[in-house]
Amino acid sequence: RPRKRWHENFARVPVQRTPLPPWRSVAPSVLALVASTMARATAAAALVLSCVFFMACSAGMMIINKMVLRAVHLPITVVMIQMAFTAGILCVAPCGLHFGSLQHVIRWSVTVPWLFTAMLTSSMLALRHSSMGAIVVLRNVAPLVSMAIEGVITGERIEVDGATILSLLLILGGVGLYVSNDVAFSPTGVAWMAFNMTAGVLERLLQRRMIAVEPVDINKTGLMLLNNVVSLLPMSVLVYCTGEVPQWRLLARLSTADG
Repeated sequence: RPRKRWHENFARVPVQRTPLPPWRSVAPSVLALVASTMARATAAAALVLSCVFFMACSAGMMIINKMVLRAVHLPITVVMIQMAFTAGILCVAPCGLHFGSLQHVIRWSVTVPWLFTAMLTSSMLALRHSSMGAIVVLRNVAPLVSMAIEGVITGERIEVDGATILSLLLILGGVGLYVSNDVAFSPTGVAWMAFNMTAGVLERLLQRRMIAVEPVDINKTGLMLLNNVVSLLPMSVLVYCTGEVPQWRLLARLSTADG
């Protein structure tokens, strides 16, 4: 009988595998869970910081504008100075400007900057005739307006439930309570605030459509530059129509007094 080779006998010996420690089988899933949790926490922290920074800038801008309007009653001129300063900084700052195509530039320029102009101008005029508290409170009505027209402008489906409607009705009731007890209430101011809120909602919805739904090939810095440069055109007409040009000597007197 032929003799079996030694490696054939060795191959028949069952191999006993040492089981892995429990922690080694669980470690990958734990690491994945930790990484996912940290990513969500980072995104949430970035969102919270962005909202806080936006609120601080918005409140600071409103307070400074109110102080400027008390010193110089030239709301259109003040907005033009802010726009020109912003455009100049964007042109000289070391940040890239990207404009994908002329068609995208025209598509943005014929829509958003005009609403941007209406929003900033009406905001300054509302500050001139109303208190800052009234403006902040009345802006809380904006979700009612945006919810009614958002789906039409952006083309997105908006989900609305009972809790959302109830919260909006509570906001509306609080706004009415504040306005009815505001000592600085002015029908002219309320009219400008309503116009400002409408222009702001339309501008934000158009921005969302052109940035998220049907995006234009322009970076954010380029969009800011277009908003401020194009808006200077209608602002130049408004500053003449409102008769502020002959009053520019007030700015010269103010700068001389500060000097």
